[in-house]
Amino acid sequence: MCARTRFNQKELGRLPGLLSLSEEVSAEYFKLTSFTQERFAYDVVTALDKGSYCRKKGVLAVLERYSREAPGEAPRTFFRISLQDRNILAALDRDDTLNFDDLMVFVFTHELVHIVRFVLFYKSFYAQGAERSDEEEKVQEITMEILKKLKRRSMNTVLEKWGKAGQTDILE
Repeated sequence: MCARTRFNQKELGRLPGLLSLSEEVSAEYFKLTSFTQERFAYDVVTALDKGSYCRKKGVLAVLERYSREAPGEAPRTFFRISLQDRNILAALDRDDTLNFDDLMVFVFTHELVHIVRFVLFYKSFYAQGAERSDEEEKVQEITMEILKKLKRRSMNTVLEKWGKAGQTDILE
């Protein structure tokens, strides 16, 4: 088991660039001009963000949906990606063929695909049962299609390990 439960400063410093790459390739796939906060409002938290962090066993990230209200404005939907530092680090610790950057691009891209599909009403965030499983499979397919275009050998390792439908949710 991985002794660390939180990303270190170097890893935290890498996250904005990896998220930016994920936004870029996801926007290209969906033919979006960009991931603007006006249209796709979301934030990313890690184990260091104690007040807003959701911890869950067996997954690489948790996607949550919220409603924000500003005085005098209509409620607005936004999403939070809670990275599961402990689970991600444990996965990297168990398999030295994986690298942090590629695994994070995979996780970010997967969650961004969910966000786009929810915002554009392809699927409901509140889907249950078979509909939810089907959506997870579809998101995995799209994530694979997006990331295969990167043509990075190290990314192929991530795709082989977690690319099958549902595999991102199973770590143990």
